[in-house]
Amino acid sequence: MKGRNPKDVALDMIKSGKIDDPNIKSLVQMAEGNQTDALVNLASQMFENNGLNLNTELQDLMSLLK
Repeated sequence: MKGRNPKDVALDMIKSGKIDDPNIKSLVQMAEGNQTDALVNLASQMFENNGLNLNTELQDLMSLLK
C-alpha cells in the first residue's frame, strides 16, 4: 500500500469486499456513474438525518478555508 493513492486503496478495499457497507457501495456506484444529483441528494439526506443542513455546513467549511 505504501506509495499508493489513498483513493485507489479505499476503492480496492470496497470492491474486494473488505468494507461491506451497502451505503458505501452505493456511493461508489454513483460516483463511478457520474450521478452527481444522486450523490448530492444522498449527502443532503445523511446530513438531515443528523440534524444538519448540507448547504450550511458546506458554506461554513468554505468560509474556514478562505
